[in-house]
Amino acid sequence: MNFFERRKYRKLVEALLHDAKHARGMREDVADAGDLSRMEAIEQKLRKAWKARDAETIDACVVELGQTREKIWPPRKYPGWRENIEMFIVVLAVATGIRTYFISPFKIPTGSMQPTLNGITAVAQTGRSLMDYFPLNIGRFILFGEHYVEIRAPASGEINYVQGGEEYYTFANQGSSVQIPKAFFDETNRSACIFFRYFGSDVVEKGQLLAAGCVRTGDMIFVDRVRYNFLPPKRGEVIVFRTEHIGDPRVQKNQHYIKRLVGLPGETIQVNPPYLIADGKKIETPFPFHRLLTDPRYVGYTLPTGSRLEKAEDSIKIGPNEFLPFGDNTRSSLDGRYFGPVLRNDLLGPAFMVFWPFTGRWGLVR
Repeated sequence: MNFFERRKYRKLVEALLHDAKHARGMREDVADAGDLSRMEAIEQKLRKAWKARDAETIDACVVELGQTREKIWPPRKYPGWRENIEMFIVVLAVATGIRTYFISPFKIPTGSMQPTLNGITAVAQTGRSLMDYFPLNIGRFILFGEHYVEIRAPASGEINYVQGGEEYYTFANQGSSVQIPKAFFDETNRSACIFFRYFGSDVVEKGQLLAAGCVRTGDMIFVDRVRYNFLPPKRGEVIVFRTEHIGDPRVQKNQHYIKRLVGLPGETIQVNPPYLIADGKKIETPFPFHRLLTDPRYVGYTLPTGSRLEKAEDSIKIGPNEFLPFGDNTRSSLDGRYFGPVLRNDLLGPAFMVFWPFTGRWGLVR
C-alpha cells in the first residue's frame, strides 16, 4: 500500500470497527447469539488484515461485516425521515426547555410602557409609499416591523362597535367582524382613522375606507427566567408577571403583563406628581426614575381617577412577599395604582433585551 491507500483503509477500518461495536452493544439483548459471535470473529479478522496491510482481505471483511450487521440490526424504513423527525423533536424539546426555564420571548401588546417599550402603534398614511410595494415591503417589515394597512367595510349597512381588546377594537358590519388597531384611535393619531364614530354605530358603504396607515408591531423582548431564582428583584427593573392572582376585574386573567418595578416588600408607596414616594422619600434613582422626571417624552407619575392613588395622601402598603409595578406611560397604564401589588411567585423575571424590530429601542432594556 502507498501512503494514500493506507490512509483510506485506516479510516475505513476504524469506522467499521466502531460501528460494529456500537451495533453489538445496542442489539446484544435481542440479536441472535450466533450472529453476534460471527460479527466478533469478523472484527478480529479485520484487525489482523489491517495489521498485515492486506487490502484484499479488508475488502472481503467489509462485505461480510455489512451483511452480518444487517442481520443484527436490520435497516428501518424511511431512515431519512426518521432521522429528521428525531432531530426536530430534540430541537423542539431543547427550545421549549430554554423558553420555559431560561429565556422567554414576549411581545409588547399595549402602550403602557411607552416610550421605553412600544406596543402596537400606527401612523396616518393616505396611500402606499414606494416601501409599501412588493418586495420592498417585506424588507420594511423584517427590519422595522412596519406594514401598510387599509381597512374597508366588508358590506353596506350599519357598522356597530362590539368590544375592545388589548390590541384591537372590534366592530360588526352585517354579520362580518371588522378589527381596527387601537393605535388608530390615539389622540395624537386620529387622522389615521377615517371612521371616527368610535363606539356607537354608523352606516357605511361596501368598500368604504374605515382606517388607513402604517402599523408598527409591538416590541419583542427577551425575559430572563433565571435571575430571580438567585437574586431578588430590584426597583427600576422592567418585569413580566402573571395576572392569575390579581382580583381587579379590569385585568385580564391568565395573561402576562409588563411594567416597571417601583415598590419593594414592606414599603408604603405614594405619588406626589411627578414624583414616586417610597416610605416618605422621593425616588429619583436608579436611572429610569431620573429619566421619567427629566426626559420630555415622559410625564412622571400621575394620580389617575378611579385608582388607589387618586390623591397625594393616598398610599399603597406592600406586603412582605409582594412587589408593586407601574407603567412608564403613567397617563395610560392599567398598573399597580389600580390593582395593587403582585405576588413574588407571579414574577417571571426581568426583561433584558428588545430583539425585534430593529428600531432605536433595539438592545438592552433600561
